[in-house]
Amino acid sequence: MSESGIKATKTANVKWDGNEMNFTATGGSGFSAKMSSHSGPESASPMELVAMAGAPVAADRDMY
Repeated sequence: MSESGIKATKTANVKWDGNEMNFTATGGSGFSAKMSSHSGPESASPMELVAMAGAPVAADRDMY
C-alpha cells in the first residue's frame, strides 16, 4: 500500500500469436505491445520491454 493509503492494481494479458515465440501483451489501460524472441521494427524482445519500463522509474527518482 502507498503512503497515501491508496491501493493500486495493475493488470496485463499476454496472448500467444500462434507463431513461434510471438506474443501480444495488453495492459489494463488498453495499450498493446508485440513481443518476440526476434526483435525488430514490428516487435520488441521481452528484455527490451523491461528496459523501457524501467527507464521512467529511474528518471522519476532522479528528478526529486
